[in-house]
Amino acid sequence: MTTTTKTNPVFKFIKGLKPVEWAIIIIVILFVSLFIWQYTKPTVAKEKTAINPETKVRLYEFWGQGCPHCAAAAPFLQKLDDDLTSLEVHKYEVYYNRENKEKNKKVADLLGKEAGGVPYIVIGDEVINGYDTEETTGKLIKERVDFCIQNECPDKTGELLGFEKLQGFSNK
Repeated sequence: MTTTTKTNPVFKFIKGLKPVEWAIIIIVILFVSLFIWQYTKPTVAKEKTAINPETKVRLYEFWGQGCPHCAAAAPFLQKLDDDLTSLEVHKYEVYYNRENKEKNKKVADLLGKEAGGVPYIVIGDEVINGYDTEETTGKLIKERVDFCIQNECPDKTGELLGFEKLQGFSNK
């Protein structure tokens, strides 16, 4: 005895589903797919941790993978890091890395500057939250880095994150 698709119980079940039931099934499939993707995607590369003996200033960037403002800031920050031997840039991805998100919260609490979004850039005891263009936000970042190269800027963030104290600088 053979069954046709019209008499198959699975086919009858699928054919009898209402649009709301189809929507629920699709939503469940999407959530399951996102969950699987979240835990099977490649991990983000480790943060740069090399200590340069010439370092006078550390810049800490808390950023999010997929954030357009972070993507806009990346080339500027990379060029700044490449051009200035006195600068050390440390990056912490916070969208997919819970440990880095917790570090961001601790830094924000320490500095008293809410971690409301990314990029969250710390230079000395100053926070620059967000990024627009090289001419606007980039200029502010560069001015703060230059100031900290020429003057003593605290590095409480570095101390909190476990970095060695910068030579000749105090963490006031």
